[in-house]
Amino acid sequence: MRGLEYEYRSHGVTFQCLGPMYVATRMTQFSTTLSNPSLCIPTATTYARHALATLGWANETSGYWPHTAQVTAILGYTKGEKVKEDHTLKERKRGAHLPFISR
Repeated sequence: MRGLEYEYRSHGVTFQCLGPMYVATRMTQFSTTLSNPSLCIPTATTYARHALATLGWANETSGYWPHTAQVTAILGYTKGEKVKEDHTLKERKRGAHLPFISR
């Protein structure tokens, strides 16, 4: 995705990677829990509205703040924090003096 961002930056194109949790759609009708919208399981319309509101603010996001809270609670960090931490560790191994990003 970063390659596409770099290539199309001058054309005003925005790229964003969304990583949602469950969204109540026809694909989740196999489960009565997952097919009933709630705070943590939005409708497709609600999810799309929230995801569009994050354009320009984040390159990678769950697109819906309760999903971000769920991921953070389960993993102890957001994906973006993990990517930053991994990058910092790689740079430190190369000898760069960067601050360590802790969870």
